[in-house]
Amino acid sequence: MPRPPRLHWPSIVHHVIGHGNAKEHIFLDSRDRVEFLEAVREARLRMRCEVFAYCLMSNHFHILVRSDAASISRVMHYALTRYVRYFNRRNDRKGHLFQSRFKALACDNDVYLLELLRYIHLNPVRAGLVQTPELWPWSGHSEMLRPAVDSIIDSGFPLSLFGPDLAQARAAYRDFLGDPRALDAPDPFDAQVSCDPIARASDPTAREQRDLSEIAREVQEESGIPTETLTGMARTSPISSARHAFIRRAVRRGFRPSDVARFLSCSPAAVSKVLRTS
Repeated sequence: MPRPPRLHWPSIVHHVIGHGNAKEHIFLDSRDRVEFLEAVREARLRMRCEVFAYCLMSNHFHILVRSDAASISRVMHYALTRYVRYFNRRNDRKGHLFQSRFKALACDNDVYLLELLRYIHLNPVRAGLVQTPELWPWSGHSEMLRPAVDSIIDSGFPLSLFGPDLAQARAAYRDFLGDPRALDAPDPFDAQVSCDPIARASDPTAREQRDLSEIAREVQEESGIPTETLTGMARTSPISSARHAFIRRAVRRGFRPSDVARFLSCSPAAVSKVLRTS
């Protein structure tokens, strides 16, 4: 397979995972899953994001979404708020349905994106619920192969990574999921957690500062601009270029624009502006 092009800004792909509170089921029947997908569909249209993969299990979900780096929270907040209101109303309940905040883990590599695509759509097979992904109706796998008018999946970009011819790309995607080694592949979620600001444990602020400092040192080695200058008030062209490189690299590795803005002592709007114009 030829090497695919890399993802470009200002959009970024996130692997979003949400679990039921105290491991409770968040979907009780088919109607619940239909309502959840309708909430995602509406969020996708309102926020102009793209969905590359999804899978709904009983007590958790996976969605692979490409959106502006600053808007993933708004996308998921809209979809999940709408669904929780429906679920609580239908079941005459109150309170939290999901376990704390959803996780939104950044992906900045096309090869890694393909592994996530496969992992998400093979989730019910890994769980022993079905023998093949085609038999699970609550994932985007079938939409990748046979898109419908009301499809949630935006299959164009992920299929393009398998080749320019659509029919051949779909066949290659099917073979990619059908590879017997796929079920033994390591969980890509484990690799993502280390760079996810939402999933950081113990002292998140301290770890966040340390990890951002490491990125700043990388930029210093490449540009010659030291960290204290990068986070200062100077605005010469070389310093601005280094600062922009730092912003793009930090967000690619999973940091929210607000995290980056705090480190640079600037506004989140300034960070988002860099992402939009990159």
